[in-house]
Amino acid sequence: MNLAEQSWMAVRDALAGGARVAAILPCGATEAHGPHLPLNTDVIISEGMARRAAALLADEGLHAWVLPSLAYAPAEYAAAFAGTVSVSVASAKALILDIARALKAQGFACLALANSHFDPANVSMLRAAADEIRALGLPV
Repeated sequence: MNLAEQSWMAVRDALAGGARVAAILPCGATEAHGPHLPLNTDVIISEGMARRAAALLADEGLHAWVLPSLAYAPAEYAAAFAGTVSVSVASAKALILDIARALKAQGFACLALANSHFDPANVSMLRAAADEIRALGLPV
């Protein structure tokens, strides 16, 4: 289920097997979530969502790989708190688009974004990225 734990041959064979293969990208942020939660709270939630989605898809006979998590995003709302690492909208969007292009070139059928980081700049960026990914011909 986790792409990074597979060999390249296993992924190649899954993509060549004739069935449609989906990719799920957990998206979060490294940011403060109060004094009681870890900085990677969003990532933990998104990874759980992605694993659950992949399992539900498997129950329906569809194959999905969970990609390594994207742990950096626009996070200016929490920038005043130590440990928050915010990246620009342009950087985050460019990375997601590069990931989508790579997946499309390899033959993935679609890309799902499992996001739990709701900073308005991040949500706006993800929506814009999704539009551009669809324009590339990869359902998202």
